[in-house]
Amino acid sequence: MIELKCKNCNSTDIEYKGGLWVCNSCGSKFIPDKEEIPEKSMEEQLVDELCDVCDEITETDEFNEYEYGHRERLFRELDILADRIIDINPNNPYAMTAKMHVQIFNGLGDKISANRFVNYIETAVNNSDDKAKENTWDTLGEHLKRFGSKVLTQDQSLKDRLYQLVDILGDYNPEYRSYPRVEEFYEARKNNEPKEYDHSVAVLKSFDASKYPVKSGIHSYGYIENIRTKTGRYTEYDERERKNRKLLLFIVALFVIFFGIIFMGSYVVVGLLELLMGIGLMVYANWYYRKES
Repeated sequence: MIELKCKNCNSTDIEYKGGLWVCNSCGSKFIPDKEEIPEKSMEEQLVDELCDVCDEITETDEFNEYEYGHRERLFRELDILADRIIDINPNNPYAMTAKMHVQIFNGLGDKISANRFVNYIETAVNNSDDKAKENTWDTLGEHLKRFGSKVLTQDQSLKDRLYQLVDILGDYNPEYRSYPRVEEFYEARKNNEPKEYDHSVAVLKSFDASKYPVKSGIHSYGYIENIRTKTGRYTEYDERERKNRKLLLFIVALFVIFFGIIFMGSYVVVGLLELLMGIGLMVYANWYYRKES
């Protein structure tokens, strides 16, 4: 192999960056000859494959239940590629960003998953060169903004580390600075376990909830998690449906009772039966709703 030297200072401390040879001693840059261009390393090849899978995931519809199987396969492939890269370089920022994606797909439902989420972002941030920073930091900041309150809800001990990441990514883009810090306006619900599709098990101390962006509700990650478990995503929907069915039965029961009262004047037996039927419908509706809940 030919030993490369800087044409200006004769230093051999030369690095291939962005398609150019860069001298780390004097800062000179040179266009390499064709035979001097290094081949891509295995790590770089795997990163390219990983980025292709990420692009394919982005093109799928996360709200489409029918695409879920395809997305699940893509996330498995993404996880495998990230692990292969980590075997070569444990601090690769692209692999850490991919692992963060996978962790979100698997859910942030406990302290262990919350801690992994923060670890992946920390490692990616602390090991990004300019190119990796440009390619990954918007993704890291967006997911931190989106899931910061979820992480804090699961593990309050991560607060300082999370806020440090907020400061770093907030300097990069001020949009990423604001979101998790509103957690300080929250307190845990008393004696209330979080539901799977809740974005946060927290309530505002302030009455003016409109001032703060973190609110409990169904979000896309909850939908993804709950398609997997076949619960949760439809829990709120089913509860509304049960209430509607109960209301409908009560209305029907009232009509039956009304006609029973009318028939009591001419057909006592028929009227009495309708009255009993109406009362029975009300009792059944109330029992059925409580049973389903």
